[in-house]
Amino acid sequence: TEAATNAAGERAVLARESGISPERFERLTRTLARHVEAGRLAGVASLVARDGQVVHFAATGLRDREQNLPLTRDTIFRIYSMTKP
Repeated sequence: TEAATNAAGERAVLARESGISPERFERLTRTLARHVEAGRLAGVASLVARDGQVVHFAATGLRDREQNLPLTRDTIFRIYSMTKP
């Protein structure tokens, strides 16, 4: 959509202003998409913030393989523990 395109453009500007290369985020997104296409991941979302500003936010793949539901940027994740390896 046009709003998503504008938001992505704004994030690219914020990334550049923060000293981060938007092209590297594009490479990250392509790499993660390849893992989804290869079946190693059902879906993946990535977000990078710098100085309180979101400079990268992407989602690809499925949140539910059985129901073929897409993973979106507003998908809610249940995270049980982030302190254990």
